[in-house]
Amino acid sequence: MTYTSKITDVQKVRHQSTNNNFIKVSFNILNKEKEVVETRHIGFSPTTTSDEIKADVEKHVETYMLELKQAIVQRELDKEDENILQVRDELIESETSNENDDDK
Repeated sequence: MTYTSKITDVQKVRHQSTNNNFIKVSFNILNKEKEVVETRHIGFSPTTTSDEIKADVEKHVETYMLELKQAIVQRELDKEDENILQVRDELIESETSNENDDDK
């Protein structure tokens, strides 16, 4: 699935504890239907260029896509774990028999 980003706000902000200025960039991650799936905010040094900011935003989109893929894999692993637990519960203390007509 393809995701894109749209920068929605750029502000000069002063850090409260250090009293240093930084650039706060807000952006949305959009799915292929251009629907917002997540909003993120990141801070940059005041000397950061617009190209550097765009590149970093792109990295955030790539990270989002990787996180989605990992979540899908994790859901599959969770399903496997649930099955293992179910099988375990069904088998523990179950009895089997290999009786046949010759033993009678």
